[in-house]
Amino acid sequence: MKIKAQKIDELISSLDLIVKETTAFRKKYAGELAAVHPNYKYSALNLVHYLALRHHDIRDMQKKLGYLGLSRLAKTEAHVMASLNSTRLILNRLGGNMEAIRGKQAISIKKSTKVMRANTKALFGNKPQGRRTRIMVTLPAEAASDDGFVLQLLQTGMNVARINCAHDTPAVWEGIISNIRRAESETGKTCRIVMDIAGPKIRTGPVSFGNDQTDEPAPGISAESKTAGNPWILIKEGDTLIVHKNPVPGEPSVNDENGIPVRPAHISCTFPEVFGCVKSGESVLFDDGKIGGMIQDVTAGEMTVLITRAKPGGSKLRADRGINFPESSLTFGGLSEKDKKDLEFVARNADIVNLSFVNGPGDVQQLLEELGRLNVRMGIMVKIETRKGYFHLPGILLAAMRSFPVGVMIARGDLAIECGWENMARIQQEILRICEAAHVPDIWATQVLENLAKKGLPSRAEITDAALSQQAECVMLNKGDHIFEAVRLLDKIIRDTEDYQDKMAPLSPELNTSLK
Repeated sequence: MKIKAQKIDELISSLDLIVKETTAFRKKYAGELAAVHPNYKYSALNLVHYLALRHHDIRDMQKKLGYLGLSRLAKTEAHVMASLNSTRLILNRLGGNMEAIRGKQAISIKKSTKVMRANTKALFGNKPQGRRTRIMVTLPAEAASDDGFVLQLLQTGMNVARINCAHDTPAVWEGIISNIRRAESETGKTCRIVMDIAGPKIRTGPVSFGNDQTDEPAPGISAESKTAGNPWILIKEGDTLIVHKNPVPGEPSVNDENGIPVRPAHISCTFPEVFGCVKSGESVLFDDGKIGGMIQDVTAGEMTVLITRAKPGGSKLRADRGINFPESSLTFGGLSEKDKKDLEFVARNADIVNLSFVNGPGDVQQLLEELGRLNVRMGIMVKIETRKGYFHLPGILLAAMRSFPVGVMIARGDLAIECGWENMARIQQEILRICEAAHVPDIWATQVLENLAKKGLPSRAEITDAALSQQAECVMLNKGDHIFEAVRLLDKIIRDTEDYQDKMAPLSPELNTSLK
């Protein structure tokens, strides 16, 4: 009995240390807490308490709590102080201290669930019948001219429509929005509209049409490309690639009669600001990480890159492909002049603005100031797709929570490139947990049922990914020729999975071995 009492006292002391830490964190974030929207008063405080909790490695304590048959504090994100105080009270009673009382809490366990549901409803609208998780679909340009396309998506299960300002024109956006509103009227269903502000996406510049390395153009590319082909530069492992500041059309390497390179391939970068930020020895990735390289030299006008990864036989690098500098300290960000112009359209026509490539609280503050200038209040989503964005997520959330409602998109494509594919499973979970602590809804995005949407047949891994996606408040599907099948399947998977999992908490319905 003495050994058990000693273990209980040690656990209580560990909990007391964490509770003391929450006080220090409240003081540390006092300014941010004072500035949040009234609807987030207790949510922001709970987020700060969660940061204090995760400042400790509590795995040993969790195991010891489990041995006693108590909560392991494994699902405490949304109600940190309530969980800590409840566990501490039970331990005191087990140790014979019947006079112990429950400490103060920012938000109760039951209340935290209601707050998250209310915040999600404020951002995404009413919960669809039969499932908690919403479905977002990125709409193609054809949605502007084909009203039946949007109508069928809404009938199939779409709850949120996404329009990316990086593509198409305001005329196309207006057509899409008009068809969404018409479909809402015809079906009686509601659909929130979210529009992405492009942000500082770094891409490859144009590639010359004056070479024979061209493919038949993919559907949807420009009229110029349709007539001239879709040019590319062949990049092989071991090659040297020159990336230059001036928008000179890129060209493949030139070899002499013996096949020895006499001029390396070159291509431009759409963000000249990067040349003042990158350094030799840092990595650079092209086209969603399909091509990797190491910066060997940087001048004011160009950088020399040694290609360290490409497909056997070489990879094709085209214009308008993403460039990532995961190890570089890029100092630029925020809203470009195009972003500000697009924001005026978004503020008039959309329900939610999605801010891309958010690296820190300052980016969010700039958006809030611009919305204030436009005298507009609307939903705000921040896309987490860079290393900086992930590292600064708590501060980004506290800055965004000055407005209401807000959400977070886990943009797994660029995020995986920036942080490493091998780290994505952990990073994804951390973002989900931080958002849960702030009672901020999140979006599980990028390549959900991608093979099904584009090719008509899902992979087995995609089914598992779709099942896990119900941990978020919303799941995003990208456009594709088979998008209706993708929405139907995702709808069924989420409905089935929610019987077995409430976000990250497992549930145990009656055993059912039948298929339906």
